[in-house]
Amino acid sequence: MRRVSRNSEEALEPVAVGIDSLYLSSFIDGLGIDWEALRFEKEKLRLSPGRDHSEIEFGGEQFALHRGGCRPYSFLLSNRAFQLQLGENIQPRCHAQFRSQLLWLSGLEGALDRYEAIWRNLGCTLTRPHVVSRVDAAFDFHVPSPDFRTEHFLSQAGKDATWRENTKAQSLQFGKDQIVCRVYDKVAEIEQQSEKDWLFDIWGRREGVWRCEFQIRGERLKEAGIAHLNQLKAYLPLLVKHLARSHTSLRRPTQDSNRSRWPLHPMWKGIIASADRLTNPLEEAPPPLLRGGSYSLYKQVQSVLGSLKGLAATLSEQNAVTLVALYEASEGLGGPPYRNKGGPPQPLEDPPAEARQALTPVSLETLLQRLPHLFAPYHSPELWEREVREKMRRRELGL
Repeated sequence: MRRVSRNSEEALEPVAVGIDSLYLSSFIDGLGIDWEALRFEKEKLRLSPGRDHSEIEFGGEQFALHRGGCRPYSFLLSNRAFQLQLGENIQPRCHAQFRSQLLWLSGLEGALDRYEAIWRNLGCTLTRPHVVSRVDAAFDFHVPSPDFRTEHFLSQAGKDATWRENTKAQSLQFGKDQIVCRVYDKVAEIEQQSEKDWLFDIWGRREGVWRCEFQIRGERLKEAGIAHLNQLKAYLPLLVKHLARSHTSLRRPTQDSNRSRWPLHPMWKGIIASADRLTNPLEEAPPPLLRGGSYSLYKQVQSVLGSLKGLAATLSEQNAVTLVALYEASEGLGGPPYRNKGGPPQPLEDPPAEARQALTPVSLETLLQRLPHLFAPYHSPELWEREVREKMRRRELGL
């Protein structure tokens, strides 16, 4: 049988390719911004210790205005699509972060159109082109059984780190500051610490997806000729291909002692082959309501079901204690049914039917019937509606 060289392995096709984060510095004249209104709202927040944000309309969008700011900027606004830092007397007047959900669902062009609309609605004018200060290029692969280890990576980075769970590598990082390459279990990250479950809809699966990501900051972008958006669109794919070959690469180990001669892993070949898709317009619009809602509902139902089981256990224990106490106090029945009057107690391992029934767990159906009675002392329809609306608004504002 002829042995096939690993050099001939085909590139692994990503399940998704896109820009996951984009940071822009925007030079605007600021004439259309009501700075006095922003200061007034922030002062109201300062005088209201129980509030962490104020909801405002800004450029045709709803934003949360936060208590603090990030120096040198005075105002911090956020919603699901953007985080904006604003300063009245500095340039650039706005430092903007495009959130990943906006970029994945709208594409780069759609996200930029929405951002530009904010300034048009305010009547502001750009005095210089937007400057790109950071971009994260992401490639998601279906890898049910990862076959790579830390030592299979070849990197020029001076620093690297590995995070493990149950002795298995879950996240690997190479580099710091200007270029960071991360390879990590994206599903585990979503389940443990992020709310990006809408990615499951994009992938068409809920397990076995690993992300390869290059985070590139301003100085390295400028070295590659990328300062403005038109340059980002033209040169980002070329830069990512270059970094995937020269900065950090995943290799297939061979018996060659020189690791730089090891062939590229199919996943890394997939990055190079698909990098051009980073700045391409979306071929088709994503399906409506693409928010991973089914998975969110699944996780919440799981949580509620677990709480209901705990509640059922508590009620079952209370039922058992109550019934046993009644049996022991029933003089008319000659004492408790599971004792011999005037003699030694019967073994508790063989209680009568009444006691066995007392120890039977409360069923889900019975519990659901009792819930209205259990909730009655604590439930207020008015408070319920107000707090549910508040949770909905906080989600819309990215809080």
